[in-house]
Amino acid sequence: MKLKHSILFPIIVFFALLIGSSNAFSQISNDFYKSLPDSLKPPKSNKIAYNDLTKILKYVINNRDLDDKFRQETQALSLKYGPEYKKIKIKKDRLEFILTTIKYLRQEVENKEIAAKYVPILKEELGDNTEGYEYYLAQYYLFNGWFQTILKANKIETYESFTKSISISKKINNLELLSYLYSQLATLYTSLRMYKQAISYTDSLYQIRKKMKVSNIKNFDIAYHLNKADSYYEYFLYGKNKTFADSTKKYLQLVPFSNSNSADKFMESGALAIKAWLAYYDADYQRSTQILDSLYNFGSIEYRTDGLYFTLRSLINLKTGKSKSEFKQLSTIHDNDDRSFLNDVYLEASNYAKKYKNYTEAFYYNERLLKYVSRQSTIKTQAAIFEKEQLKILEAKDLAIRKLNAERSNTFIWSAIVLFLLLIIIVFYFFRTRNIIRKRNLLFHQINEITETQVNQIRLAEVQAKEIERKKMGQELHDDLAGNLAALKLKLENEAENTKDENQHNRLIELTKNANEAYQKARGKSHEWFDLSHNNENKGFSEIINELLDNGLPNKSYQKEVSIENNAIRHFTSETMVELIYITKEAITNIVKYAKATKISLLIYEDIEGIIYEIADNGKGFDTSNFKNGLGIKSMKNRVDKLNGKFNITSSSSGTEIQIILPAHQNLRII
Repeated sequence: MKLKHSILFPIIVFFALLIGSSNAFSQISNDFYKSLPDSLKPPKSNKIAYNDLTKILKYVINNRDLDDKFRQETQALSLKYGPEYKKIKIKKDRLEFILTTIKYLRQEVENKEIAAKYVPILKEELGDNTEGYEYYLAQYYLFNGWFQTILKANKIETYESFTKSISISKKINNLELLSYLYSQLATLYTSLRMYKQAISYTDSLYQIRKKMKVSNIKNFDIAYHLNKADSYYEYFLYGKNKTFADSTKKYLQLVPFSNSNSADKFMESGALAIKAWLAYYDADYQRSTQILDSLYNFGSIEYRTDGLYFTLRSLINLKTGKSKSEFKQLSTIHDNDDRSFLNDVYLEASNYAKKYKNYTEAFYYNERLLKYVSRQSTIKTQAAIFEKEQLKILEAKDLAIRKLNAERSNTFIWSAIVLFLLLIIIVFYFFRTRNIIRKRNLLFHQINEITETQVNQIRLAEVQAKEIERKKMGQELHDDLAGNLAALKLKLENEAENTKDENQHNRLIELTKNANEAYQKARGKSHEWFDLSHNNENKGFSEIINELLDNGLPNKSYQKEVSIENNAIRHFTSETMVELIYITKEAITNIVKYAKATKISLLIYEDIEGIIYEIADNGKGFDTSNFKNGLGIKSMKNRVDKLNGKFNITSSSSGTEIQIILPAHQNLRII
């Protein structure tokens, strides 16, 4: 029994597909299985396929409120089975698994190097041919740039990776990925204190998000205005330029404060924090304190516990002299904190300590101020290096573009030259072809004219022959019949004069009149026939055929062999000659149009079958079965049928031959 007819066949196919698919299995605990949403539960309670694990990791990424136990087991699964990506056979499923693993580990695992090691794996699995997988290539460059910043602080590599990812994202029109990349570039430029560029990317992000038609446009607008305000605020702190403070206030006015527990609270709290700092820098400490109270009472919990809140309150107390114990709170600020306001914090704290002769605290804050300034100087150096490297990249791109444009220009020039030459060739070919067609048409016209001329000459010759016969008859009528009638007339006149019988005389006179009338008529008819005759010679049939061949097939282009036996054509009637001339003309036309021949032979001779007419060429030939109904061939056959003859045509790649067999001269007639 054949396998495909076996009852085991469906089972074998199922397991073959299972083994070859991307759904290799991983072990999970019963508790973990029970905690999964129904939509994510696998068919077997203790096993999940790698595709199912991909879905679970995405579920954890998008849900922050899951319990710790569920997160811990998910993390264990990811760390255990992530390295087994090779078991996934389908490339797209394998790439999706690796990408999701990177996103998950970046978010959930404190050691970012664990996530980073999967980034080159993603590129390796993509291979050289990334057609159809551009989304994953864009994600590779995104995460490569992200980890360059986090792990290596290599901002120029980050920039290059992000710009490559942006280029691919634009190509595949992935607006979500593009918006995230713009936000990352804005963050990158902010970290380098390059606020102008950061603001530019924030605006680009806003334009992309508008195209995405986000569902909650209110939150989106709030986030945009807050980001703009934050960027201008940082710009203000960096140089204390009041213009940037005004721009900050302008965008803060567009962020509403609802005093509610809405989803907007986190963003609204950020706006309040910036307003409090701006009031402090305006020396409006009372208003700054009021805003801080609002932030504490109604703001997001993140802002209540943030060092920023307590630092600002401590600074206000130092400025207003309300407390001398704020140094303890200020000392909680982390040494590596690079927020722009810290320069003012350390300077104010140091000056305050000096004022009260607390030199230990003053030295402490001066030391921290120096460290902060040193870090800022490092950032400035990094920004300068970044700009130079960026300029090199732009120059390299510009050079590449100019080189490409030069190549395109050269290609265009050569293409133009080739096209021009091609145009010349086409024009030359056109005029040459037109000239050939014109010459050919002229040749055909000449052949037709010659044919008609020769046919008319033959017909004229026939008329002339009749006229000669008529002349001869007229001469004979004049010399014989008219002479006899004249002699008869004279004899009757003599008899009439000599007779004495009156009745006989009258009868003889009457007969004389009749003889005279007959004589006059015979004499007149003989002159009429004689005058109509003209001595005009005509060409022979052989000469006509040769003239046709010479005009239609010039000697410079064709070698011709012509043999016409006089014995074979001596009894041709004029109609026979006319039909054979038309047949010859049609054969010549076909040779010129289609045959591409160089040698022609025409034979007319007599044998036991009758009179043979043959015309042959050494051209390319044709399929006679496809042309037997052609007008030219049909016309020749019809003319042969009129002569009661036989028509035959044979053709091959070595040439074509037409053979006509006409009856012997005794049977040659028109039917």
